[in-house]
Amino acid sequence: ALAKPKSDEDLVLREGDVLFVPKYVSTVTVNGAVMYPNTVLYQKGSGIDYYIGQAGGFGNRALKRRAYVVYMNGTVSRLRRNTANAIEPGCEIIVPSKGERKKMTTAGAVGMSSSIASIAAMVASMVSLAK
Repeated sequence: ALAKPKSDEDLVLREGDVLFVPKYVSTVTVNGAVMYPNTVLYQKGSGIDYYIGQAGGFGNRALKRRAYVVYMNGTVSRLRRNTANAIEPGCEIIVPSKGERKKMTTAGAVGMSSSIASIAAMVASMVSLAK
């Protein structure tokens, strides 16, 4: 906003507005499908692999390629591996997880089997009537 006065990025303050200047945060938080969600001291030049490693690595159900970062100003960006410049102090790295798979219960299997058997019997009777 300072570089481009009167542009769309230039915010207009009105009476009653409050400016909040957060203190410097020297950590990066790693949450989601990692082994040990953690807050790690920011290391300039370190990429996502460093921070994920500090959180114990990816969990079994991690969607590794869908990891994203939430910056202190609220913007969200997807991360690519080895992108050190994308990580800033105060960021939160989030690794989403795969949805839970529901295993079929015995009752569900019996119900599905009987439905398939009924459909097969109906098709067989239609074929025999068509002759």
